[in-house]
Amino acid sequence: MRWSDVKSLRQSELREWFGREIARRSRLSHPGDFCDTTLLSYPRSGNHLARMLIETEFNRPTLGAMDSDRFRVPRWLVDCPIFLRSRLEVKIKDDKPIVIKRHDLWDIEAREFLVFLLRDPVEAILSEMQAVPDKRFDEQVVRETAKWTQLANTFVTWPEEARLLVSYQTLTENPALALNALSRFFGAGESPDRDRDAQEEIRIRAREGLQVLIRPGKSAGSDESYAQRFPKRADRVRRLLLAQGDLTPFSGHLT
Repeated sequence: MRWSDVKSLRQSELREWFGREIARRSRLSHPGDFCDTTLLSYPRSGNHLARMLIETEFNRPTLGAMDSDRFRVPRWLVDCPIFLRSRLEVKIKDDKPIVIKRHDLWDIEAREFLVFLLRDPVEAILSEMQAVPDKRFDEQVVRETAKWTQLANTFVTWPEEARLLVSYQTLTENPALALNALSRFFGAGESPDRDRDAQEEIRIRAREGLQVLIRPGKSAGSDESYAQRFPKRADRVRRLLLAQGDLTPFSGHLT
């Protein structure tokens, strides 16, 4: 984390949350006390945006990729909740994390439920690897496609009643629809019908989140897809994905 990122954190709120979280974790003992849902995704698939929308919608924090409420002490700056890293106002009503982010399979068996964020894997992988030079691309892309396949297979084999697929396209183009699906999955029931103003407010929140949460060295993207910008790389990624597993469950999300 760069110094510019540290300065953007809400320092007083961060200290308050850190103290509350240490105290809260020290009291946890029963399995039901811990967060029960993993937010799983390959990098560059909208995990930060999803966490921001979830926190503002459900008024509960989320934890980052290397933290867990089974740790007695939070990971401080690296994996704190999203609301502490943005300008968005969030009124936290319950300090128990609603989801914990993962880009790999570390400790996910500790949680019963799984939300899988799915972006077109060709776009996600090319976005993640956009800075990799050509001479290293062929070697690294094998690892990255295998990683995506492993995550996808985890979702497919997870108990159907305990999993939810949320697409990157829905998250960015119709976030209200994604939040309705998440609300049902979290057991909060149907979200109230949103009028046009309410739906537009969520879209504005999503756009603000995309801008606020862009990682250093990354861009918000352009109208041109990564597959269009890097056609040879895109073809290589597609061939590897097809060779590594059955993509049928995700056919509607592939280019």
